[in-house]
Amino acid sequence: MVERSLNDALTSSKRLLSIVIPVLNEQGMLEQKLLKLKILTRQFETQIDVIFVDGGSQDQSIELIREHGFHCISSKSGRACQMNAGAELAHAEYILFLHVDTDLPEDFNIVINQIKNCKPLWGFFKLRLSNNKKIFRLLAFLINLRSALTSVSTGDQGQFFQRLAFMQSGGFLTLPLMEDIEIAKRFRKKTKPLVIGEKMESSARRWEQAGIAKTVVLMWSLRFAYWLGVDPEILARFYRQVK
Repeated sequence: MVERSLNDALTSSKRLLSIVIPVLNEQGMLEQKLLKLKILTRQFETQIDVIFVDGGSQDQSIELIREHGFHCISSKSGRACQMNAGAELAHAEYILFLHVDTDLPEDFNIVINQIKNCKPLWGFFKLRLSNNKKIFRLLAFLINLRSALTSVSTGDQGQFFQRLAFMQSGGFLTLPLMEDIEIAKRFRKKTKPLVIGEKMESSARRWEQAGIAKTVVLMWSLRFAYWLGVDPEILARFYRQVK
Protein backbone atom coordinates (compact mmCIF):
# COMPACT_ATOMS: atom_id res chain seq x y z
CA MET A 1 0.00 0.00 0.00
CA VAL A 2 1.35 3.39 -0.98
CA GLU A 3 1.77 5.41 2.18
CA ARG A 4 -0.23 8.61 2.16
CA SER A 5 0.35 11.74 4.17
CA LEU A 6 -1.51 12.11 7.46
CA ASN A 7 -3.70 14.87 6.06
CA ASP A 8 -4.59 12.82 2.99
CA ALA A 9 -5.39 9.76 5.07
CA LEU A 10 -7.41 11.34 7.85
CA THR A 11 -9.11 14.54 6.72
CA SER A 12 -11.31 13.33 3.89
CA SER A 13 -14.88 14.16 4.89
CA LYS A 14 -16.15 11.94 2.05
CA ARG A 15 -15.15 8.72 3.78
CA LEU A 16 -17.82 6.72 5.54
CA LEU A 17 -15.75 5.08 8.24
CA SER A 18 -12.67 5.82 10.32
CA ILE A 19 -11.43 2.66 12.04
CA VAL A 20 -9.66 3.39 15.34
CA ILE A 21 -7.50 0.59 16.77
CA PRO A 22 -5.87 0.93 20.21
CA VAL A 23 -2.68 -1.11 20.70
CA LEU A 24 -0.34 -1.89 23.57
CA ASN A 25 2.48 -4.41 23.18
CA GLU A 26 0.61 -6.39 20.52
CA GLN A 27 3.50 -7.18 18.19
CA GLY A 28 2.59 -10.87 18.14
CA MET A 29 -1.01 -10.16 17.08
CA LEU A 30 -0.32 -7.38 14.60
CA GLU A 31 1.22 -9.09 11.59
CA GLN A 32 -1.91 -10.95 10.54
CA LYS A 33 -4.13 -7.98 11.43
CA LEU A 34 -2.07 -5.60 9.29
CA LEU A 35 -2.09 -7.90 6.28
CA LYS A 36 -5.90 -8.16 6.44
CA LEU A 37 -6.26 -4.40 6.85
CA LYS A 38 -4.05 -3.80 3.81
CA ILE A 39 -6.43 -5.81 1.67
CA LEU A 40 -9.44 -4.03 3.14
CA THR A 41 -8.05 -0.52 2.69
CA ARG A 42 -7.12 -1.25 -0.90
CA GLN A 43 -10.62 -2.47 -1.63
CA PHE A 44 -12.37 0.42 0.14
CA GLU A 45 -9.77 3.17 -0.20
CA THR A 46 -12.37 5.90 -0.76
CA GLN A 47 -14.65 4.65 2.03
CA ILE A 48 -12.43 3.94 5.05
CA ASP A 49 -9.24 5.00 6.80
CA VAL A 50 -7.41 3.41 9.71
CA ILE A 51 -5.97 5.11 12.78
CA PHE A 52 -3.77 3.13 15.19
CA VAL A 53 -3.26 4.57 18.67
CA ASP A 54 -0.40 3.23 20.78
CA GLY A 55 -0.59 3.47 24.56
CA GLY A 56 3.13 3.14 25.33
CA SER A 57 4.22 -0.17 23.79
CA GLN A 58 7.65 -1.47 24.79
CA ASP A 59 7.84 -3.93 21.88
CA GLN A 60 7.98 -3.27 18.13
CA SER A 61 4.27 -2.59 17.67
CA ILE A 62 4.65 0.99 16.40
CA GLU A 63 7.48 0.11 14.03
CA LEU A 64 5.54 -2.82 12.61
CA ILE A 65 2.43 -0.72 12.01
CA ARG A 66 4.43 1.94 10.19
CA GLU A 67 6.39 -0.61 8.17
CA HIS A 68 3.09 -1.77 6.72
CA GLY A 69 2.21 1.77 5.67
CA PHE A 70 -0.29 2.65 8.39
CA HIS A 71 -0.28 5.69 10.62
CA CYS A 72 0.14 5.30 14.36
CA ILE A 73 -0.15 8.04 16.94
CA SER A 74 0.69 7.85 20.65
CA SER A 75 -1.48 8.72 23.62
CA LYS A 76 -1.77 8.08 27.34
CA SER A 77 -2.20 4.43 28.18
CA GLY A 78 -5.70 3.11 28.76
CA ARG A 79 -8.08 1.93 26.07
CA ALA A 80 -10.57 4.76 26.63
CA CYS A 81 -7.85 7.43 26.36
CA GLN A 82 -6.43 5.80 23.25
CA MET A 83 -9.77 5.51 21.50
CA ASN A 84 -10.67 9.11 22.31
CA ALA A 85 -7.30 10.26 20.93
CA GLY A 86 -7.97 8.38 17.71
CA ALA A 87 -11.47 9.83 17.47
CA GLU A 88 -10.00 13.34 17.61
CA LEU A 89 -8.23 12.62 14.32
CA ALA A 90 -11.18 10.92 12.65
CA HIS A 91 -12.99 12.85 9.93
CA ALA A 92 -15.23 10.19 8.41
CA GLU A 93 -18.98 10.14 9.01
CA TYR A 94 -18.68 7.20 11.41
CA ILE A 95 -16.01 5.95 13.81
CA LEU A 96 -15.57 2.21 14.33
CA PHE A 97 -13.54 1.16 17.38
CA LEU A 98 -11.79 -2.13 16.71
CA HIS A 99 -9.81 -4.31 19.11
CA VAL A 100 -6.54 -5.64 17.74
CA ASP A 101 -7.59 -9.25 18.39
CA THR A 102 -10.89 -8.89 16.52
CA ASP A 103 -11.25 -9.25 12.74
CA LEU A 104 -13.76 -7.42 10.59
CA PRO A 105 -16.34 -9.44 8.60
CA GLU A 106 -15.06 -10.90 5.36
CA ASP A 107 -17.84 -9.37 3.24
CA PHE A 108 -17.30 -5.80 4.34
CA ASN A 109 -19.24 -4.41 1.39
CA ILE A 110 -22.45 -5.56 3.09
CA VAL A 111 -21.41 -3.64 6.21
CA ILE A 112 -20.68 -0.48 4.22
CA ASN A 113 -24.03 -0.64 2.45
CA GLN A 114 -25.99 -1.34 5.63
CA ILE A 115 -24.51 1.66 7.42
CA LYS A 116 -25.07 3.86 4.36
CA ASN A 117 -28.68 2.81 4.01
CA CYS A 118 -29.67 2.80 7.70
CA LYS A 119 -27.66 5.85 8.80
CA PRO A 120 -27.68 4.75 12.46
CA LEU A 121 -26.61 6.86 15.39
CA TRP A 122 -24.62 3.94 16.72
CA GLY A 123 -24.33 0.19 16.53
CA PHE A 124 -22.23 -2.92 16.85
CA PHE A 125 -21.64 -6.33 15.25
CA LYS A 126 -22.67 -9.84 16.03
CA LEU A 127 -19.75 -11.90 17.26
CA ARG A 128 -18.15 -15.26 16.71
CA LEU A 129 -15.11 -16.64 18.48
CA SER A 130 -11.98 -17.92 16.78
CA ASN A 131 -12.33 -21.37 18.35
CA ASN A 132 -14.95 -23.38 16.45
CA LYS A 133 -15.69 -25.94 19.17
CA LYS A 134 -19.37 -26.24 20.15
CA ILE A 135 -18.87 -24.66 23.56
CA PHE A 136 -17.37 -21.54 22.00
CA ARG A 137 -20.15 -21.34 19.42
CA LEU A 138 -22.65 -21.53 22.28
CA LEU A 139 -20.78 -18.85 24.16
CA ALA A 140 -20.86 -16.53 21.13
CA PHE A 141 -24.59 -17.23 20.68
CA LEU A 142 -25.27 -16.23 24.28
CA ILE A 143 -23.18 -13.06 23.93
CA ASN A 144 -25.13 -12.09 20.81
CA LEU A 145 -28.44 -12.89 22.48
CA ARG A 146 -27.57 -10.83 25.55
CA SER A 147 -26.56 -7.87 23.38
CA ALA A 148 -29.71 -8.07 21.29
CA LEU A 149 -31.95 -8.16 24.35
CA THR A 150 -30.18 -5.41 26.30
CA SER A 151 -28.78 -3.18 23.51
CA VAL A 152 -25.52 -3.22 25.45
CA SER A 153 -22.38 -4.27 23.60
CA THR A 154 -18.74 -4.75 24.48
CA GLY A 155 -15.68 -3.52 22.64
CA ASP A 156 -15.15 -7.00 21.17
CA GLN A 157 -18.27 -6.40 19.08
CA GLY A 158 -16.89 -3.43 17.18
CA GLN A 159 -18.86 -0.49 18.52
CA PHE A 160 -19.37 2.30 15.98
CA PHE A 161 -20.85 5.76 16.31
CA GLN A 162 -21.82 8.66 14.13
CA ARG A 163 -18.79 10.87 14.59
CA LEU A 164 -20.57 14.10 15.49
CA ALA A 165 -22.80 12.32 18.01
CA PHE A 166 -19.79 10.62 19.57
CA MET A 167 -17.84 13.86 19.90
CA GLN A 168 -20.84 15.75 21.28
CA SER A 169 -21.37 13.02 23.88
CA GLY A 170 -17.84 13.49 25.22
CA GLY A 171 -16.66 10.13 23.91
CA PHE A 172 -15.57 7.32 26.18
CA LEU A 173 -15.34 8.09 29.86
CA THR A 174 -11.74 7.57 30.94
CA LEU A 175 -12.55 4.52 33.04
CA PRO A 176 -9.95 1.79 33.64
CA LEU A 177 -12.64 -0.80 32.86
CA MET A 178 -16.22 -0.90 31.54
CA GLU A 179 -15.84 2.11 29.23
CA ASP A 180 -17.54 0.09 26.47
CA ILE A 181 -20.49 -0.87 28.68
CA GLU A 182 -20.88 2.71 29.91
CA ILE A 183 -21.05 4.27 26.46
CA ALA A 184 -23.44 1.60 25.17
CA LYS A 185 -25.82 2.30 28.05
CA ARG A 186 -25.54 6.02 27.39
CA PHE A 187 -26.29 5.71 23.67
CA ARG A 188 -29.14 3.20 24.04
CA LYS A 189 -31.02 5.95 25.89
CA LYS A 190 -30.91 7.95 22.65
CA THR A 191 -31.92 5.21 20.22
CA LYS A 192 -31.69 1.50 19.52
CA PRO A 193 -28.41 0.38 17.96
CA LEU A 194 -27.97 -1.03 14.49
CA VAL A 195 -26.80 -4.61 14.98
CA ILE A 196 -24.76 -5.74 11.98
CA GLY A 197 -25.51 -9.36 11.09
CA GLU A 198 -22.14 -9.93 9.42
CA LYS A 199 -20.10 -11.33 12.30
CA MET A 200 -16.79 -10.13 13.65
CA GLU A 201 -14.37 -12.84 14.74
CA SER A 202 -12.84 -12.23 18.14
CA SER A 203 -9.95 -14.17 19.62
CA ALA A 204 -10.97 -16.88 22.05
CA ARG A 205 -7.58 -16.68 23.80
CA ARG A 206 -9.02 -15.20 27.00
CA TRP A 207 -11.40 -18.15 27.49
CA GLU A 208 -8.82 -20.69 26.32
CA GLN A 209 -6.14 -19.49 28.72
CA ALA A 210 -8.22 -18.87 31.83
CA GLY A 211 -10.97 -21.41 31.25
CA ILE A 212 -14.53 -20.80 30.08
CA ALA A 213 -16.27 -21.15 33.44
CA LYS A 214 -13.79 -18.93 35.27
CA THR A 215 -13.92 -16.25 32.56
CA VAL A 216 -17.72 -16.19 32.38
CA VAL A 217 -18.05 -15.95 36.16
CA LEU A 218 -15.42 -13.21 36.27
CA MET A 219 -17.03 -11.13 33.52
CA TRP A 220 -20.53 -11.38 34.94
CA SER A 221 -19.28 -10.65 38.45
CA LEU A 222 -17.55 -7.51 37.21
CA ARG A 223 -20.67 -6.38 35.36
CA PHE A 224 -22.90 -7.02 38.33
CA ALA A 225 -20.53 -5.11 40.61
CA TYR A 226 -20.46 -2.25 38.09
CA TRP A 227 -24.27 -2.25 38.00
CA LEU A 228 -24.25 -2.01 41.80
CA GLY A 229 -22.07 1.09 41.55
CA VAL A 230 -18.64 -0.29 42.49
CA ASP A 231 -15.84 2.08 41.40
CA PRO A 232 -14.37 0.90 38.05
CA GLU A 233 -10.86 1.51 39.44
CA ILE A 234 -11.53 -1.13 42.10
CA LEU A 235 -12.93 -3.47 39.45
CA ALA A 236 -9.87 -2.93 37.25
CA ARG A 237 -7.49 -3.78 40.11
CA PHE A 238 -9.47 -6.94 40.85
CA TYR A 239 -9.49 -7.89 37.16
CA ARG A 240 -5.72 -7.51 36.86
CA GLN A 241 -5.18 -9.70 39.92
CA VAL A 242 -7.32 -12.61 38.82
CA LYS A 243 -7.09 -12.70 35.04
